[in-house]
Amino acid sequence: MSNLQKSKKSLITLLYILSNVSALMLANNHFVFFIPLIILSFFLEGKEINKILRSLIEVIPLLFFISSMILSIDVFYMLADLLVVIQIAKFILPKERIDYYEIFIVGFVIMILSSVQTISIAFAILLFAVFVLGALMLILANFKNFEIDLRTFLQKLIVLSFIAFSLSFVIFFAIPRLSFGFLHGNSLLYANKSGFNDTVQISDSKVNLDATIIMRIETPLNASPIYITGLRYVKFNGKQWIKEPQLEKIYPNSDYMFGSKDGLKASTVYLEPTGTNVLFGIDRIKAIRGDFNYLFQDSQGDFFTDAVFYRTIKYDVFSDINDNQMTKLSNFERLSYLQLPPLSEDFKKLMNGITYGKSETEKIYGLLNYLNSHCTYSLEPDKTSIEDFVINGGKGYCEHFATAFVLMARASDIPARLVSGFVTSERNENGPYFLVRGRDAHTWAEIYSNSKWQRVDPTPPQATQPFNMISQLIDSVRMSWYRNIITYNLSTQFSLMSKIGNIFSYGELFVRRGFDFLKNNLKSFILLLLIISIAFFAIKNKKNNKKSLLSLILSLIGTDRFGSETLLEFYYRKTTEEEIFEIIQIYNKWRFGNGKADIKEIEKLISQYKVKTIT
Repeated sequence: MSNLQKSKKSLITLLYILSNVSALMLANNHFVFFIPLIILSFFLEGKEINKILRSLIEVIPLLFFISSMILSIDVFYMLADLLVVIQIAKFILPKERIDYYEIFIVGFVIMILSSVQTISIAFAILLFAVFVLGALMLILANFKNFEIDLRTFLQKLIVLSFIAFSLSFVIFFAIPRLSFGFLHGNSLLYANKSGFNDTVQISDSKVNLDATIIMRIETPLNASPIYITGLRYVKFNGKQWIKEPQLEKIYPNSDYMFGSKDGLKASTVYLEPTGTNVLFGIDRIKAIRGDFNYLFQDSQGDFFTDAVFYRTIKYDVFSDINDNQMTKLSNFERLSYLQLPPLSEDFKKLMNGITYGKSETEKIYGLLNYLNSHCTYSLEPDKTSIEDFVINGGKGYCEHFATAFVLMARASDIPARLVSGFVTSERNENGPYFLVRGRDAHTWAEIYSNSKWQRVDPTPPQATQPFNMISQLIDSVRMSWYRNIITYNLSTQFSLMSKIGNIFSYGELFVRRGFDFLKNNLKSFILLLLIISIAFFAIKNKKNNKKSLLSLILSLIGTDRFGSETLLEFYYRKTTEEEIFEIIQIYNKWRFGNGKADIKEIEKLISQYKVKTIT
């Protein structure tokens, strides 16, 4: 093996292993310490190694695994670390062809582990690099000499790339999927553009609309807009809504279900990093099913993860969309939903003037009409006080309108609370699914009426942003990647296996019905088979006769016939023998069906000519 080939092979293998570790680094910076070890192994690769050092390197993966178990390292990190150590050991030691295949397979298992917790774009680029580098590594491993022609190289590239892709495809979809609900991604790859904040503060800050996609939701709902709940707030101190800190840790059942779905239909959420540990879902969330070890839930029914996620996560949400849930408030709870900060007498008099002597429904419509007629929607508010906003008719956005309505409702003896989340009307029909962007962040109110919490959105409706069809088409490709690769888990695997089983079941049914049909029409089938067989052998026999006779005629003329040359053109170029011309004429009549000719007659003429030539 030439030094040039060896150098190329080592470099490609090095890059392949580095790509594997880079995919792991998308999950956590923990894996960065492998980088100097991998680079060091590149300089050690191919060096003379004594038996003791060789034995030590070979046993390092086992020792590493045992120490990880003793130290109780999380299973993901334990497996990932072990696989990388195996790759490094394989890289340093002298290698046979099979060792490169083992490095490739170990590397792809690493990519499978990475896919469980990796944001798509960076992972997709690294996965492509792994395929290319892996294919090149296997190609070079199959060449004994580097001096090869381009055709041979391309042939091996196509064959090995196909094998590598097929093997990777089977491994990815067949290997049992492990659950790593504790993995939260790499914070270095995260930038908060969600437009969502877990604290709602009244200010005069300008709002900038951002088109960054926050989540994608597959839902049986077709009507829009859809309201996606994040947090519900009860206490307001005059400037800011304060979230209650009391959280209850909840664990899933055997189906990874948190809460009770009670026959409700599921919507599937693909949530991008938001900078918070809040789980969002279509209003109102009753249960969540997802790959989480445990969740937290507060008294308002909001769900939280144990920490902030910096990767795309998928979960199902079961929502009471039709407002069927009846809720009975205790006296203490009712008082908490009527809590007010210190308010001026002018504010109280205004509320009394709007709602005095009216029914609850009339009060609600009266408050909404007042807000819509006296206050103006604007992304550049001019008030920092809600009292000022209400009394003097200020400018503001959803947080001002929703907060104002809650305070006005409470001042009118109607229990109310604030809700923050998103509202979207953008449906991607290529999915289909709803897209939720940063600019869709929204705040609204809920009032307690007729023993139920009912949504009230006091913010004046605004013109929706135009949807970019090309952008949606591109995003549908990304969504497909999320569905089938990034969020592929044990549940998805079982569903896929079930579908494959159904296909085989349908195939079995098709074959069984086919046999029943043949049994009931056996005579007709035998007759048809006989006719087909006769026609097949007749055609085959004629083809064989054509080849045989043509070979005999060519043996009389020569062997240097051009590919585009007819039999007569070849004859005129090579000879003027009348007997051969006569044979060709008879052959053409038989060959093209323009005249009658007997095969035996042609064979007899050829034999006579050969005898004449010999004598």
